[in-house]
Amino acid sequence: MTFGIIVNVQKENVVPILPKFLTWLIEKKYDFVVDQDAKKICKDKKLLDKIRFEEEEELAKRSDYLISFGGDGTLLMTARLAGDSGKPILGVNVGKLGFLTEVETKELEQAFERVSAKDYHLEQRMVLEARWDSNVAYALNDFVMVRGETARFIKIRTEVDGEFLNNYIADGLIVATPTGST
Repeated sequence: MTFGIIVNVQKENVVPILPKFLTWLIEKKYDFVVDQDAKKICKDKKLLDKIRFEEEEELAKRSDYLISFGGDGTLLMTARLAGDSGKPILGVNVGKLGFLTEVETKELEQAFERVSAKDYHLEQRMVLEARWDSNVAYALNDFVMVRGETARFIKIRTEVDGEFLNNYIADGLIVATPTGST
């Protein structure tokens, strides 16, 4: 079981927490990989030498579970990386509010051990998939399609589960999940 750790390095609160947590993971012999950006806040050379770092996209593909260190924005980005893989995400709140993140930093090790023992409840969330040209993207909250710089209306063909829903001619369109509609 491999844990992929995605870190919002812009959050000051993560700086003292992450190295301690990574050291704990190494001591407990957990298999994990950390996103490249975390190198910016891990200053201990000995610790850095013991950690596998990868780009976020590759990390998301190779991991069985994803751990998101940040706030709701970081969790939403992690969900976008997970796409339609169904990989569980553990949100660790190192911000202020954390409506979507479940775990506070003081509960981190206990929560992690529960996850590794598969002693948890999965909260299923709807994920949106958007396709345009040859691009595919996923969102847990919403997609906002806008016309950009042009002054013209845009035509948006929408489908739900492959079934035609409607064509919209508008300035833009917002499609939200129940998570995003709150």
